[in-house]
Amino acid sequence: MASSIEISVIGDRAIARKFDRLPLRVQNQILKRSMKRGATLVAQETRMRAPVLTGKLKRGIETH
Repeated sequence: MASSIEISVIGDRAIARKFDRLPLRVQNQILKRSMKRGATLVAQETRMRAPVLTGKLKRGIETH
């Protein structure tokens, strides 16, 4: 069953401008941390939905 969600962010342009003013090193740190958090959420959800016959698939889902 597919579902959709719509998100609206007020002030997104202001946030983008502030982000662009940050040093490149800081931008990369923020992006890396955000990507890891997002990957962790996806991995958790995938583990919960994975079929369990032997458990190998579920144990094989990991983030780095």
